[in-house]
Amino acid sequence: MAAILQRSAEVKSPGGYLRGLTAKARAGNYSIGPQIMALWKKQKTANDKQVS
Repeated sequence: MAAILQRSAEVKSPGGYLRGLTAKARAGNYSIGPQIMALWKKQKTANDKQVS
């Protein structure tokens, strides 16, 4: 849920997004690791731009 909130500007339908993630997880095609890393990198990039 936190990842959906972090991407709220990019996710047009949170319910649909969550259903898609659920379907991927049921099929064994989902891992939270890459999603967390992508959010971390995005935050790091934003922080680096603020420092410059």
